[in-house]
Amino acid sequence: MKRPLAFFAVPAVILALGACDLTGVGGEPGRVALDLEIANPSGELDVDRVRVRITAPDFDADRWYELDIEGNTASGSLDCEPGTDRFVEVDVYEDGAIAYTAAGTVDLEPGETKTLSLTADSVYSDYLRITGRVGSFGTRDHQLDSPSDVAVAQGYLYVVDPAACKLKACDPTDLEKPPVWVRDLSFLDEETDSPYFPATVAYFPELGGLLVADPVNGRLDAFDPDDGTHLGEFTAPDGLVIPADMLHWPTAASVFVVDTDDSELYLLDSDGDAWSGGRVLYDDGASRIENPVGVALISSAGETAHLAVTSAPEDEGTPGRIYFYTYLLGEGPECTGSAGGEHLERPAGIACAEGLLFVADATLHALKIFDTEGGFLDSFGFFGDRLGTFTNPLGVFAGDLRLYVADSLNHRVQHFDVLER
Repeated sequence: MKRPLAFFAVPAVILALGACDLTGVGGEPGRVALDLEIANPSGELDVDRVRVRITAPDFDADRWYELDIEGNTASGSLDCEPGTDRFVEVDVYEDGAIAYTAAGTVDLEPGETKTLSLTADSVYSDYLRITGRVGSFGTRDHQLDSPSDVAVAQGYLYVVDPAACKLKACDPTDLEKPPVWVRDLSFLDEETDSPYFPATVAYFPELGGLLVADPVNGRLDAFDPDDGTHLGEFTAPDGLVIPADMLHWPTAASVFVVDTDDSELYLLDSDGDAWSGGRVLYDDGASRIENPVGVALISSAGETAHLAVTSAPEDEGTPGRIYFYTYLLGEGPECTGSAGGEHLERPAGIACAEGLLFVADATLHALKIFDTEGGFLDSFGFFGDRLGTFTNPLGVFAGDLRLYVADSLNHRVQHFDVLER
């Protein structure tokens, strides 16, 4: 029997939080007692692990706490400073994997006990299995403001956060650890007309560095992938105005750069020179497409690449689309068709894994899943803040059967296993 692809209501999570008084829980100041009940009317829930964390911008606690389980109840205590708008997240595991998740906000005052009723949601899908998230709202190293893109290379997960003007590197094998390094990029404000805005990131091995695109100032910058040291501005053609997304193509030892302003697709080598050939992105009716924003490599054979490009027209009521291109080295892109107009509103990032295209839709707050010919398969997630839901998702990266999504207005990066087909 095919499992449901969308979320569905499952057991309610009743979470009682006892905010600490002056002595705290067990005589330890700054600890919160937790009593959690998972009310399951069907009686089929088999819980083997429950973990909780409480985060807020104004304190540094950002770790998960394991609760003691007895039947469908769990209890324990964790570090937390009393205050308003404490964001509570609960992960419930069955058979060693996250099966249900719940989240909500509560005010915690010293000496008070609050009951927070949350509805857990299933995170099952035929295509994805959620594995966790990185970050929470705040300005500390392990926190994020509005992450917009991610990339994995050289043993790191790289995250760009334009609102905080930072570039961060995390260990993808243990994403609950603090970042390995963090670089504040605001020093580049001195070189730009507007504040520096690092929006997308890609690893460029032939350059020996990371490329970070600033679409506001129309520039590309190179950074050391090992510690984030600025290696200098990457010289790009004068015609490149609004670099929106980047993609490395190993065959050409070069990087595709999508220019939203002129609806063009540049292919740049490690010296910043553009390959010859056409650059304008036309649709299959020979009209220039509107507002291209994301690019993914579907396949590559010899000097030919098959690409998918997302387009998000600015006119209200005009749906976004995916355009498919055959790119021949030295000649440029040729459109072979398009899809998605019935299922997309404002697509952003796109990535390809296991013969599937994953498109983040910033307006629909969901991942839209297509086959590589544009056939619609599923919509994963909806507007929300609990695990597996999104608020303005932007960049998407796929690698080694793992998918990463910059969930920008939830201040985090979510990661998933892509199920083998």
